[in-house]
Amino acid sequence: MFDSLSDAFVQRRPRRAFAVLTPLFGLLYVFVTPPFQSPDEPQHFYRAFQISELGLIGRKTPGEAGPRAGGVLPRNLKRVADLVLDDVPHNEQRHVDPAAIRAALAIPLDPEDREFLEFPTNVLYSPIPYAPQAAAIALGRLFHAPPLVLLYLARLFNLAAWFLLVAAALRLTPVFRWVFLVLALAPMSVAQAASASADALTNGAAFLLIASIFEAAFSPAAAVDGARLLRLAVLSLVVSLCKPVYALLPALVLIIPAAGFGGRKKLRLAAAAVPAIGWGAMAAWSAAVASLSVPLQAGVSGAGQIRLILAQPGRILSAVGGMLRAHFGDHVREFVGQLGWLDVALPTALILLFLVVLAFAALADKSGAITVRWRPKALGILISVVSAAAIAATIYIVWNPVGAAGIEGVQGRYFIPFGPLLWLPLYNRKISPLLDRVGALRGTLVAFIAFTLTFGLAALLLRYYNFFN
Repeated sequence: MFDSLSDAFVQRRPRRAFAVLTPLFGLLYVFVTPPFQSPDEPQHFYRAFQISELGLIGRKTPGEAGPRAGGVLPRNLKRVADLVLDDVPHNEQRHVDPAAIRAALAIPLDPEDREFLEFPTNVLYSPIPYAPQAAAIALGRLFHAPPLVLLYLARLFNLAAWFLLVAAALRLTPVFRWVFLVLALAPMSVAQAASASADALTNGAAFLLIASIFEAAFSPAAAVDGARLLRLAVLSLVVSLCKPVYALLPALVLIIPAAGFGGRKKLRLAAAAVPAIGWGAMAAWSAAVASLSVPLQAGVSGAGQIRLILAQPGRILSAVGGMLRAHFGDHVREFVGQLGWLDVALPTALILLFLVVLAFAALADKSGAITVRWRPKALGILISVVSAAAIAATIYIVWNPVGAAGIEGVQGRYFIPFGPLLWLPLYNRKISPLLDRVGALRGTLVAFIAFTLTFGLAALLLRYYNFFN
């Protein structure tokens, strides 16, 4: 009995650290990151506003340079975004103008004055990853809040939703709680959660799905009853509707032993049903918005790229090789912390140290007598590799010109949802469970997380706010 109580106390420590660090640093990132200075945040904001008005499916309209996709929204949404953004993104000589932010706060929503706003990528997303932001915007509109206040409300609701999802994941998973904690509180992850991006709910739901499957697979007494099966089905649907490239994550249910389902027949049925629910919903949504797809830049043709790949399969492999040679280091930095509009770089030494700490956590994070065998580890890596390949292939098709020699547009933050699976092979029973036994190591790990997040805040302040002139 004492051993069980001791194990429970040890496993609660990551949850306590998360509960303390997230409100503090999450709120700081919400307000230190300037308005719209997260990747594609204006477009995410437009899509969330559209959904807040129950515009679940966007519109497509002719334009001088070709078809445009988006929606008819209040003109002042774009006016505020343009005023605050100016030419700051990717221009290190420019800083955010506080006077512009004050002026933007004074601009009313004026909901009757509308124009067609373009957000051709985001208009294809389902309403699911925008539910928190849309709820915040709908609430703000009731009080006639101006657009800039609506943006901050969207950020706050997004952060809260992500916090609840990750907190639930930390409570459920019987293994790798410290690894979940480190991954969730990486600067890139927190910055996304503190923005209006669809990535916040996507990342949180993916973590909760993985944790739920880990609970069913590795908890000695966990039987997959009706409530657990329903949770897996709902999370499969949510993750698949957030972004189709993560639709393979529900297939991780295959690591759950047959005994957990009450026999191999039920296992096969659940292993087919859980992913199928997500895949069916994803296919239905994709069909509903297929007509809204437009070329994202000159030379892009999804159909033409697919025909080329089918005719020359080696072309995509060559493009992946070109991408890795040119951008592998960028992907690693963006996985850990490339902040702002991807133009606030943390030092390479800090990025590498973060990865070393993460590897240490994976090696030293033990959970009672739980053993993770090679099959779950292999399936986790396979799902991660295939998901990464799906990300690269999708971006090659929809963003890169036909026949491009490399793949531009892949970002390391896209790999966060399956981050726990990437480190699962390091879980072992041979190395002493140092994080359970040595309090100083736990304290050092939490202090390092706080230091990394603080460094990210300092980098944002130095990049966007001109304190020295």
